[in-house]
Amino acid sequence: MTARRLRWWSWIHKWSCLVCTIFALLLCLTGLPLIFHEELEPNPAIDKVAESGIRASVDTMIAEALAERPGEVVPYLFYDREKPIVKIPTAVSMTSAPDTFFYKVFDVRTGKALSADQPNEGFIYVMLRLHADLFAGIKGTLFLGGMGLLLTVSILSGMVLYGPFARRLRFGEIRKRHSNRLRWLDLHNLLGIITLAWFGIVTLTGVINTLAAPIELMWQSNQLLDMATQNRGQAQGDRKAPVDLVLANVRAA
Repeated sequence: MTARRLRWWSWIHKWSCLVCTIFALLLCLTGLPLIFHEELEPNPAIDKVAESGIRASVDTMIAEALAERPGEVVPYLFYDREKPIVKIPTAVSMTSAPDTFFYKVFDVRTGKALSADQPNEGFIYVMLRLHADLFAGIKGTLFLGGMGLLLTVSILSGMVLYGPFARRLRFGEIRKRHSNRLRWLDLHNLLGIITLAWFGIVTLTGVINTLAAPIELMWQSNQLLDMATQNRGQAQGDRKAPVDLVLANVRAA
């Protein structure tokens, strides 16, 4: 590699790192507690009830949740993948922001309400919002995705620069007898190449995850709208189908 090209790659590596470093550090620090969110986050106590295949009425649970929050609506339900619970949020309107929901948790087998903290408050919630969107919604998510792309550029340019560097030293060698600057450079290169695969995968998958929200918004504005138009021309009223009936039809299908 020529000296001119080496300086060009070095410039790219330096400035892509400088711009995204503070945000990469933030994502690392907030991501660490999220790995252990199940251990750190208070979870509702689940009674040991023998599995019978019988499920309590969801409509009864919804009615109980709405009785505590008069005038509010239930936008949707959340079924836990690992525990026999359903989270029923209530909100002022169907278009309310999810961080304003009030959640009530039920055991799907017995219909019993469980004591649980609200998921949109507390330490884990703050870490999640900082990690996902910096409390700035879709704009914050896309901004972090841009920082992730810059971090990807810094990783790739670091790989290019590591080749010429590695030819002069043995792998893992730290030049302790030289200046502090060289020692830090050797340590930087060693840690970078050791964590290359992990850091690269985490960064790329994180960038992809930032596209989930825009894709969902596109789906809502296109396919979901098309689904809603299928009911045009039919009589509309205040009557709503029982949720238990809807769920039964879904499970049967």
